[in-house]
Amino acid sequence: MFKSCVKFFLLLILISCSSMRNKVVLGPFSDVLYEASFMSEEEINYANFKQGTMPSLKLAEAIWSLKREDPEILVTLIKGYTACAFLINETDYLADKFTEAEDSQEKMQAIYNYSQAVQYGMLFFKGQGFELDDLIKVSKNKDGIIDFLNAQLGNNTRDLEGVMYFAQALSALINLQKDDMKLVAYAPLAKDMYDWVCKNKPDMNLGACGMYYGAYEASRPKMLGGNPELGKEIFKKTIEKYPHNWLARVMYMEHYLIPNGDKEGYRAEKKFLNEARAKMKKEKKWEPTKTPDKSLLGDKKYRIYQIVAIEKFNLIEKFEKNLF
Repeated sequence: MFKSCVKFFLLLILISCSSMRNKVVLGPFSDVLYEASFMSEEEINYANFKQGTMPSLKLAEAIWSLKREDPEILVTLIKGYTACAFLINETDYLADKFTEAEDSQEKMQAIYNYSQAVQYGMLFFKGQGFELDDLIKVSKNKDGIIDFLNAQLGNNTRDLEGVMYFAQALSALINLQKDDMKLVAYAPLAKDMYDWVCKNKPDMNLGACGMYYGAYEASRPKMLGGNPELGKEIFKKTIEKYPHNWLARVMYMEHYLIPNGDKEGYRAEKKFLNEARAKMKKEKKWEPTKTPDKSLLGDKKYRIYQIVAIEKFNLIEKFEKNLF
């Protein structure tokens, strides 16, 4: 109810204020909007997260249309569209992926939303005084991207998230369209940008670096520079360091265990996730004198990883007879 009232209040501002007043009145709301993006991380119900994401993004776009240079709003949109594609569209795409469907609407929706994130990312970079072409030029030098971004951006959460989610969106566009060689050429650039984020903050978003590098190494065959065994090692270390990040386990399943036919490893993760799913189901329902099982669930900031992990695991379990 409170969130609905806030949205209604914001819409009244958008409708009633003149363009001059919008620049003044909307100032505080860009900060509020960015900070509110962190609240979705605590959502415990996947259906609510899925249904609420796009309306929230459209609200952010409405505010951005009146304050296009605002970096907080732009990072909110980069983060929001990347999260929507990664956590929702790619989750829904799993069924089509496992059945090798040729024309997957879920895949196309993921590509669209990642593309939106990249476009907003380019606007964010422009507002910080550089273009994507500048990054391409410096990427030819060793540590060129890292040195350049150190000079252009700060190591605050906003700048780190702007670069991280842009790099994730760009990497995902490449992975979803591997036959487009023009896109594939951007793969080293995306990784260098992610390197900059993870060198500044190795524990970024509770295991995001480990999930990215694990998938990066495990998903590419050795002939294309990948290292599946290194990917496996990265995933296992990430799971050990962030035991409440269940999505790391599911990505380990998806990117290493299933492609490599590792039934024993799959059964071990399945056992854990079956227990986690039962605990999460119980946590969703109110009961008198109930206390949260923090030993398994951990901090609320892990919830978004957990609910998406369970949703992905449900689909994997549904198709497991065809996967091994």
